[in-house]
Amino acid sequence: MAGLNAAGLVVYRLSRYWAERHLPSGTTSIWRIDPQRFWPRVLLLLAATGILQAAVYAKFGGIAGYIHTILDLQDAEAVQGMGWILTLCETFPAFAIMAWAVAARSQPWLRSWAAIAAMLVCFFAIQLLFGGLRGSRGNTIWGLVGAIGIVHLFVRPISRRMLAAGAVTGLIFLYFYGFIKGAGVEGLEAIYDSTSREEIARKTGRNMDMVLLGDLGRSDVQAFLVYRLSQGDNSFHYALGRSYFGAVASLVPSALWRDKPPTKVKEGTDAQWGEGAYESFGVRSSRQYGIAGEALLNFGIWSIPLAFAVLGFATAVVRRFMSRLVEGDARNFVVPLLSLSCVLLLVMDSENILLFLLKGVLIPLIALRAFAHVERDQASPVEVHG
Repeated sequence: MAGLNAAGLVVYRLSRYWAERHLPSGTTSIWRIDPQRFWPRVLLLLAATGILQAAVYAKFGGIAGYIHTILDLQDAEAVQGMGWILTLCETFPAFAIMAWAVAARSQPWLRSWAAIAAMLVCFFAIQLLFGGLRGSRGNTIWGLVGAIGIVHLFVRPISRRMLAAGAVTGLIFLYFYGFIKGAGVEGLEAIYDSTSREEIARKTGRNMDMVLLGDLGRSDVQAFLVYRLSQGDNSFHYALGRSYFGAVASLVPSALWRDKPPTKVKEGTDAQWGEGAYESFGVRSSRQYGIAGEALLNFGIWSIPLAFAVLGFATAVVRRFMSRLVEGDARNFVVPLLSLSCVLLLVMDSENILLFLLKGVLIPLIALRAFAHVERDQASPVEVHG
């Protein structure tokens, strides 16, 4: 698997090199935030998404009931058909950080490090309330990365030393919140009780190795799939691209399309538990496989390096988009998560990356267009390097 990934990185560099030289430059414009449009509309969106999230909690009898249902009971059917509602709820933090950043540009006291630190603590709590309590560490940590990026671009620069300290803090969060994801509310004991932490780690496999090799690399499951699917007596049926179609279909509300094609969950389950496990035994694997793993499940082992061509093209598109933006352009609000998506493309599956882009990029962009007026920019943009 390491060799296949190394070959994939070569394909990635070649794909990005080609795309950066062939993508059209496009026209340059600037989206300027209009305060008269911004404040009434952003406050309306905050109120709407906040009320929607409160209604979700009320449906489960409050926050405690919600956590018990999602984490302790692992009842996925409890939120069946609520995908779009949860998605809209979870845009609240994006609008909240936009409002704070716009206010900070006109209020010097909000640009102090003390104010920024207080804001990030509050934002962390908001991320937990709006998505993080579903057991999704990504909903929390990646949103926080986006908030830090917005501070850097709109308020004041953040040093590399501070970013390094934040990265260590994020790694610690991923480690400890993994116990909650694996053991539900009981996982809270692992935060302060080392004995409980060791016991839960033994039962669930949630340790630092799992964070580094599994959550941040998918090394374990990818290597296992290569081993399993390279056996001579293997009767596995590849998805042949259907998982990508299933990912797009997953964005369609269930009320409009009930029998949607399955995502990579079907092939991932069969690859791990045996052919037919998904349909015959009702087993469902919750694993994520990354860009390489999903390519393997669709087209086989030798498609893995070619999948990195998608990563190279996507990176070139993002770099080209960023190169057209100037300081003060409202679209810079989506740059942190848009650039992060190129990293997450390595470790997320197609339906997860589409949902990430929907919540973190597309919906905020639509809102920003309503907040701003567009100006044509005659100046040549500065290219982004690195």
